[in-house]
Amino acid sequence: MITWHDEMFDKVKPELFSAWRAKQPQTTASRSYALLKHLFQPDLDIRPEPAILSLLSANRTSEACEIARRRLRAAGKAPASVGFPNEADGIRLAASLLIPIHSIEGLSRLVLREQQNAVAVQTEGR
Repeated sequence: MITWHDEMFDKVKPELFSAWRAKQPQTTASRSYALLKHLFQPDLDIRPEPAILSLLSANRTSEACEIARRRLRAAGKAPASVGFPNEADGIRLAASLLIPIHSIEGLSRLVLREQQNAVAVQTEGR
């Protein structure tokens, strides 16, 4: 087994990883996966709702995504207002959420809106 934290790999790691990435096929991710993955990404400080996995196991993806959307809003994110249809294999989707990914930025572009620094302005007479 390879221990990647070993210092002897420090010089070759970038070359190995870039060669590996170059061979990976371009695939698309469903919006449901992109949204839900934000709740199961360790470097984001958003707690997943336990009901999500139960809903996914019942193939009720749209309801699981609605809960995820609320969690993201509560965490200060701006999820897109798009529909999430029920997927045929919610258990597979739930299992895929447990697989770690290197970066979530690409998925964020699918489901999060750009946030602008908005200042609430109170109008007179209200």
